[in-house]
Amino acid sequence: MDKPNLDTSGAPAPRFSVLVPAWNAAPFIAATLHSVRKQGFASVEVIVMDGGSTDGTQAVVEAFEGLNITLVSEPDKGQLDALQKAARLARGDILYWLNADDILMPGSLAAVDAAFRADPDLDLVFSDDFAFEEETRLLVNGGLIKGLSVADHALFYRQMYSECIFWKREKTRLLPDSFYDLRLCTDYAFFLNLRVGLKEKWLPKRLGAFRIAPGQISQIYRDRLDGERSRIRALVFERLGWSASSVPIRRALHWPSFQLRQVLRPKVHAAARALGRKMDGGAGRRARTEAFFNAWLTPDVAPTPALIALLNR
Repeated sequence: MDKPNLDTSGAPAPRFSVLVPAWNAAPFIAATLHSVRKQGFASVEVIVMDGGSTDGTQAVVEAFEGLNITLVSEPDKGQLDALQKAARLARGDILYWLNADDILMPGSLAAVDAAFRADPDLDLVFSDDFAFEEETRLLVNGGLIKGLSVADHALFYRQMYSECIFWKREKTRLLPDSFYDLRLCTDYAFFLNLRVGLKEKWLPKRLGAFRIAPGQISQIYRDRLDGERSRIRALVFERLGWSASSVPIRRALHWPSFQLRQVLRPKVHAAARALGRKMDGGAGRRARTEAFFNAWLTPDVAPTPALIALLNR
């Protein structure tokens, strides 16, 4: 039996710490918290780091039952600041960043726990995701990122889904305050910086779902994309020991491998899924969509093995 991880008070530390940066998230945060509660995983704490919301977010969180929640509401310098504040408070063995409008998929905590227990040397696990739009009841598969390496991530932009990444608390690497002004590439900065030197594993189960909604940061700050990526990459290139003059050469040499593994293979994978939908007349997608919106997003519907299996496809 594993020895319990004790915090400074001597109490057993939770297995998972779910870090939830939040700001004016009242319409969505209850669904986000329900997706954690419905995991049925006892050893989990949730840290909601609220940036001083004015829409009643704090009241929604305070009224939520069935989870061990720590709520901190105070001004911050943006999403990265809120996330790193939450990380400093975390006591769990495994940390997870869940934005206040995104969703944890059924069975994810159990699957991640099993992966880390199967390989004690593992530092980080990640997966592909779902994206959903509640108003139109749209549920789509995110692109395949199996085998996404640090070099892939740094030399070329390939989205890594923040709602689908879990890592050991002891491996946490925080970014300096000078990055708190990031608005578009916060997740890119945090995870690219974190991944360097870690042992990772891609899981075939989609661990989380990204909510598509109007007015999101990704839409508001689109014009800052290139500048933010350049700053982030410069930091990581320095940590990797890559000189600025070597980067174009590395990029040229790595390009064929990246195109094959992270461009062509995802396209083939997506085409195979599309063929499967055509063959079954879309029945599988409709069943999965109904399960997601009618069961998983419904607070009082308990997850069943059949539901979990359906949403794991």
